[in-house]
Amino acid sequence: MRKKLLKKFLRTLFYRDAPAEGAVFASLLWYLGLWCLATLFVFTGGLYDVFMGVHTGGEVLIHPWIWRIFLTGVSGLLLYHLIVTGHCYHILLREKHRFLFRLLAVILFAGTIGSAMLFGLKGLFFFPYAVVCWVLPLAAMPRQYKYLIPAALGPPLLVFPLLVFFMTIEYRLSCYPIPRPAPISLLWDLQVKMPFSGSLSFLLGVSCIFWGYKAYAETFQKPFLSIFGKGAKSLILLFLLAYSFSLGMAFSAHKKTERSVALLEKRFGRPVNAEGLKDLYFGNDRPNRKFWEKVQENEGLVFDGKYSDILFQPKGNFPPERLAEWEKELEKSRKLAELEKAFSSELPPFPRDFPKGWIAVPRQVESWVLGNFIRCEAWRVRFALARKDPEGVVAALERMTNVRNHLARDPLALPSLSMIALEMIRVDALETFVRSGQAPVSFLRARREELSFFRKEMKETLLRAVYAEAVTAMDLCDTFSYGCPEQEDLSSIPALYPLRFLFPAGWYLCTQARKILADFYVDAVNGDSPVYEREISFADLLVHSFVSGVDMWGIKFRELSGRYAAMESVIGDVLAQSPPPLK
Repeated sequence: MRKKLLKKFLRTLFYRDAPAEGAVFASLLWYLGLWCLATLFVFTGGLYDVFMGVHTGGEVLIHPWIWRIFLTGVSGLLLYHLIVTGHCYHILLREKHRFLFRLLAVILFAGTIGSAMLFGLKGLFFFPYAVVCWVLPLAAMPRQYKYLIPAALGPPLLVFPLLVFFMTIEYRLSCYPIPRPAPISLLWDLQVKMPFSGSLSFLLGVSCIFWGYKAYAETFQKPFLSIFGKGAKSLILLFLLAYSFSLGMAFSAHKKTERSVALLEKRFGRPVNAEGLKDLYFGNDRPNRKFWEKVQENEGLVFDGKYSDILFQPKGNFPPERLAEWEKELEKSRKLAELEKAFSSELPPFPRDFPKGWIAVPRQVESWVLGNFIRCEAWRVRFALARKDPEGVVAALERMTNVRNHLARDPLALPSLSMIALEMIRVDALETFVRSGQAPVSFLRARREELSFFRKEMKETLLRAVYAEAVTAMDLCDTFSYGCPEQEDLSSIPALYPLRFLFPAGWYLCTQARKILADFYVDAVNGDSPVYEREISFADLLVHSFVSGVDMWGIKFRELSGRYAAMESVIGDVLAQSPPPLK
């Protein structure tokens, strides 16, 4: 009795007596089941393991159970699809031709292995697709070619938006911080020029799949709707429930993210985007392009190669003859003289652009030439002190301060870090002058007030840097959603937001990363010294590089603030030992 019940159950499960309904059910189970498995994979953190596996050679798997479920599910769906659909084709082939079916099965198995060995991952998918979607259906139902040819085009059309999604994610992450050319791909260009092409391709793919179901109905001479049995209808209902749940999750996360971003903009008092950053940088000033073009003509302040070691060590010990040669080299340098003339007064803003989608990428930055200039000026201070020329020292320090003020107004990462590093050199040179006893009392008092102002300004400067980093992070997130157009030497990026309804789990993933960043920067603005608690999720991987950068910046700014305070104490001690001014 149990044996008969089991046999009956298996016949029903594999549709042995209803091959057309079975083929339709197996096809729906394959497509909808894969979608549900992929959704579960994303929501449970499986993409984290994909990333870690790529970078560790598969040695690090945080969620091995997710992989077991996913791979078991995919294997089970594929096996069931091949068994049920294969049974349908086996029935359709005439008795004398059924040996061809067995032959094709052998070819499918051997060809898949062979093509995978020859062509890698592409071969693993291409050969089974050619046999299962073209050869077998046309061999079993040759008269239904008008339905089967469109049906065979269905899978590639369905895969198109998925490929665009992964190509965009991979490309954008690989371009940080150094951009590279966009992949040469028709799919990429289509999504860039026609953002709706991915959704259109998906809808066409679904309609093509249903043309294949029409072929089954025509072959078995059944009404089209009758081949969708109870199993298929139940499967569609379950899919709609799963889709509604994932869409609700994504939409809820999206609304929470928008609230977090709105709160972040309220905290900063300006929009967290490229326009807000541009307004913060330029303010009411206008860039002077001709000034900076002239400055960049003197960018090669590296002198002869034999002086490269001495240039970077303004406090180093060198033989007297080397120092004499180096001093003469500085005196006769036309480039240095031109820069000293240009930097003797306040520097205008650099004509910086803030390209949408590429703010995270360091572009034309003037700090390269300013770095070597500061080092040369530190040597100027040292040589002027040796000649007992306090006026020369004061002039060099004023030029260095002008450079410092220029870099301090720029909130972006590279100029901010350059300002801190170069300011340490300037303060070292100032300390040498102060301790030499050659500095006038009026100069000392003015510098102590200036250092106090700079130290108090550090909090505001750090806040500007946090804002710039928040803009950079939000800009990168917006790139995934809305793409960006081609700009000069920067490639265009397709928009993924139009694809959000095809796979809400992907929408949830991107918006969750954006929310984590917004919440983090809100805490940073509030001065809470946020400690980012890492989560085991793919969204965490997208945001970790940003939040770790903010932590590093806080340390650097505090170090510079401490250096200012220490220098104030040194000047105070020197002033305390100085004789009172004459009345």
